[in-house]
Amino acid sequence: MTKSRAVLLLAVLPGLALHLAAQTCSNTTTTNTLVCTFPQLFGPGGLTLNQPNHKAHFKTASLTTFSPLTTSIGEELSNLPLGSAGSAVTFSFTPEHVPVPSEDSLGPILTERAQVIGRNHVDVGVAYQYFDFGGIDGLQLRRFPAILEHSVFEVNGMTPDYENDYISTQNSVGLHLNQTVFYGVAGLGNRLDVSVQIPIEQVHLHVISTDHIVRTVQCEYDASCTDASGAYMGEYHYFGPLPTSPAQALAAVNAAFTNGGSANGIGDVILRAKGEILKGEKTAASVGIAFRVPSGDANSFLGSGTLGVAPFGAFTYRGRVSPHIRGGYQWNGSSILAGDPTGTTGPAKASLPPAILYSGGADIRVLDRLTIDADLIGERVLGASRLALGTYVDYFQNPLPNIQSFIGDYSSDSIGVGAKVRLARELVLTGNVATRVDSGGLVARVVPLVGLSYAF
Repeated sequence: MTKSRAVLLLAVLPGLALHLAAQTCSNTTTTNTLVCTFPQLFGPGGLTLNQPNHKAHFKTASLTTFSPLTTSIGEELSNLPLGSAGSAVTFSFTPEHVPVPSEDSLGPILTERAQVIGRNHVDVGVAYQYFDFGGIDGLQLRRFPAILEHSVFEVNGMTPDYENDYISTQNSVGLHLNQTVFYGVAGLGNRLDVSVQIPIEQVHLHVISTDHIVRTVQCEYDASCTDASGAYMGEYHYFGPLPTSPAQALAAVNAAFTNGGSANGIGDVILRAKGEILKGEKTAASVGIAFRVPSGDANSFLGSGTLGVAPFGAFTYRGRVSPHIRGGYQWNGSSILAGDPTGTTGPAKASLPPAILYSGGADIRVLDRLTIDADLIGERVLGASRLALGTYVDYFQNPLPNIQSFIGDYSSDSIGVGAKVRLARELVLTGNVATRVDSGGLVARVVPLVGLSYAF
């Protein structure tokens, strides 16, 4: 088997495990998948209270208020930048046909340069990244407010006062990702190479919601809080069992809910082909296309759940200081992550937002065996589901902070600074730290990376 066929075989195998059917979140029983963490935070089917005499109508708000978190987290986790599989050392030959590195540096880390690796040559490697997500659209994931409103409807032609009751919540989301990417690049010709990137991911998601019922009226059944026999009836809205006294009713307004878990497995595999269209002594330009195969389980936030296609172009100037730029466009199909995982409203799937991709920077040869790299890695996501901190005005005219969802564009930009060290022959050790410089989408402020690759 040739080196090129071996790399291509790695690309085919993950595709055999595609998840063709998306599992939705049950409305009656707990579904142990991460995509159901927010829809089932208050239990299957949303928040229900135990009142035997009144159905508390917070269910709809408990499902819709947090649904944008599911969408944003799923969209962002499926589009994180991977360690570059296209920046491998390229080769030229001595008169004795001995391959020697043809580049003045060891190449970039999170993006790629225009040159191809060279005919019949292969570069294989592994890279590890750790993401600790602390924000989303400028909100702190560790602490953010949300208001659950009571549904409004008429009773005997009037809107009852108790429908002004609401639930004030303080919420904390812990989200972590360990990502190990195996990659290979194979040269099919002097101007063409192909690559595969196979991520293995471990996702941890845990949510805590501390809730407080704010009542706008007391003794909501009647003025005396008793029925015709004189027995205490209690309030309309409370947590826990039926109160048997006014003191119990007034105290039963606080509760805490938790949900979450972990998932491990293969992520979405990236297949890429790149052709060099300009090959000068110092300059090079190339065009290519990358396919994101939905091999990761979208229900577990391990993948996008849909095919992605990203045509791109790259330009590089080769020298001791080698600047490079890359631009592209990411098209995505429909996924449960952008739709409704509960399956209760609308279609189960919706289109993931497209994105304009861009990167640029320079790699600098400091020593023959040491390259320093700095890059801007970014994307402009178009028409995404987003969150903002708005204001809810309650029955008493108190303005309260409350998360709100909207559709809009955002930028996700990081600056990566790192180094590559040639340990022996073409064995290269890579280290990098990427820092987010804006707050659009899901944000991990500092992302460390370490990798090892070998070219032959």
